Order: sequence, then C-alpha cells, then structure tokens
Amino acid sequence: MLGMDFATAIVLGMVLGLALAAVKYFKDEAKNAAAIISSAGVAALFGFSLGFLPAVVFIVMLSLYDYIAVFKTKHMITMARELSTRQLSFAVTAKSAPKRMPTEPEPAYVQRANREGERLDLGTGDLSVPAMISVSAYSLGPNGMIYAIAVAIGSTLSLYALLKFVSKERVFLPALPPICLGGMLALLIVKLAGF
Repeated sequence: MLGMDFATAIVLGMVLGLALAAVKYFKDEAKNAAAIISSAGVAALFGFSLGFLPAVVFIVMLSLYDYIAVFKTKHMITMARELSTRQLSFAVTAKSAPKRMPTEPEPAYVQRANREGERLDLGTGDLSVPAMISVSAYSLGPNGMIYAIAVAIGSTLSLYALLKFVSKERVFLPALPPICLGGMLALLIVKLAGF
C-alpha cells in the first residue's frame, strides 16, 4: 500500500503505533482513538487470516464466552468496572455531562461532571469481532464488497439498538451475540436477495 515495501510498512506502522501510545499516555482523550485503531487492526488481521467459515466459528465461540462471562460467572462485569477506573485502551468510552449552572466556575463544573456524568463503555472486542466478520465476508466471491458492507451495516444497526437499550435500562449485557447476529442476518438477507 502507498508504494511501500513490506519492511518500510512494518517500521512505519511501529513508529505510528508508538507515537499514538505516547500521545495516549499524556492525553487521556486519545484513548478512544487508540482503541478504535487497534480494533481495526485486529479485525483486518483475523478477518483476512481466518477466512469466512473459521471466523464464523470463532464468533460463535466468543459469543458463548461473552454470554457466560456476563450472565453466569459475571467476571466480565467485574473486569469492566475495574477497567472503567483507568484510562486503558480496552474500551471506547462515551460520557454525558450534567448541565452547567450559570454561575458555576469551570473547575467546579468539571469536578461535578466527572462525579455525576454517565459513562458507557464498549469493549474493543465488541468492535473488532464484528469488523472481523465484515472483513472475512469480503472473501466470499465477486460480491464480497457488498457482503462486507451488509455485515457492517447490520452490525452497526444492532450496536445502535443495543446501546440504546443498555443506556435506557442501565444493565450490563454481552454485546457480541446481538451485534454479530445483526451482521450475520444482514449478510443472509443480502444473499437471499440474490447478490
């Protein structure tokens, strides 16, 4: 890509990765960018390496694990609570802030917003695994791009519905099963439509 040989691409990737890690170390705001970029890299690596059928088997196993880890052993909930206290790139975080009072000084507002604001975290696996399926769907023949886009759209719509439900009900849910199911259903619909 970009006319680079393999060694140059590897070195450039390492340098950019280290630069992003350094920025994230000093600027907490870079955490989400680091999480998204690393998720995309993992998705591309596994999606192209595994192929479609092994990727499907992999997501079924991961979805079962996600279900057990949230509802049975509950260790995923414990881990999510602990990781949310740190600025690590294992999740993408969205925060809402309370309304600022007209006479409230900025430092007091920032402290209150950090205390009272709502937080929603989505693990990087919940991003990279559906993206991996999308990447692997690309290998399904001449309509591979259509399949990949269908999986991406289905996963995104499922993610939107899941986040809306979780933020309304304030519950912990395993994200992989519904997100991956949405992507696979979209792929099935496109295949049944004759593409």
